Amino acid sequence: MKKIILMCIALALAFGIIVPGAYALDDFFAGIGPDINGHGRQDFAVGGDLLFGMDLNPQFSAGLRAGFYHDLYEVFSMEPQAFFRYNLPFVKGLFVQAEAGCVVYLDYGSTYPAFSGGLSAGWRLPISGNFYVEPAARFGYPYMWGINIMVEYIFPLNKEAQG
Repeated sequence: MKKIILMCIALALAFGIIVPGAYALDDFFAGIGPDINGHGRQDFAVGGDLLFGMDLNPQFSAGLRAGFYHDLYEVFSMEPQAFFRYNLPFVKGLFVQAEAGCVVYLDYGSTYPAFSGGLSAGWRLPISGNFYVEPAARFGYPYMWGINIMVEYIFPLNKEAQG
C-alpha cells in the first residue's frame, strides 16, 4: 500500500513541476465519462474516468486522469495517471495524448500495483457554451486498449483573452 501512495504522490509532484506559472494559463477543464478497456482478466472492464487539466497554451495541455473499472467478474482496478496533450494545429479539437501513472488491481482480496502508460487520440467537440464531448481511443500497458467518451466543462481563466 505504501508503494501505491508514493506513486500517487509522485504523480501529483510531477504535475506541479510540469505546469509552473498556472496563473498565466488559458483554461482549466474538468470532465467525467464512461470507459471500456482491457483491464479485465477474461474479457474487458467497464467503468468511468474523471479528468482535470489545464490548457498551457493553444497547442499543449496537461492534467490528471483517474479511472475506476470492474471486469464484471472479480477484478476491480483504479488507474491514476498524469497526461500531456498535444492539440493538432491542422484540425480544431483533434489531439494526441501521452499518459503515465500507476494501476492498482484488487483481485480476491489481494492488491497488485503496476506501472501504467500509453497513448491516446481523441477529438474535443463543442456541445454548447463551455461544454464539450470528447471521444477518445487509447492503447498502452497493461490494459492494451480503451475507449471512452468524456463530457467536459471548460473554466476560462484568462479573462483578457475572452474580450
